[in-house]
Amino acid sequence: MKDKSLLWMILFWLGMLIIFAWFFLKAIGVINTPFYIEYLPMIGWIFSMGAFFQMFMDFRTRLAKLERRVDNIASGLQRLEFKFDEHMKHYHHK
Repeated sequence: MKDKSLLWMILFWLGMLIIFAWFFLKAIGVINTPFYIEYLPMIGWIFSMGAFFQMFMDFRTRLAKLERRVDNIASGLQRLEFKFDEHMKHYHHK
């Protein structure tokens, strides 16, 4: 599975940029918009929150994979320790 964290981060910041640019241009009077365009910041916010949610979900998936890897490593180390202990007991008894 491909890591899409960078994509979601770019989309999140792009959405934030749209919102801040709109507010700035609206505040200085450059944008005199019709009613339907007044919702552009809301669209940018929804866009950004969707990207943020995807970043969060990808992070959770990556964290779960990391947790499984750590568990596998710990299990392998326990088996190795057990084999070593068995070998040492067998070696000292001869």
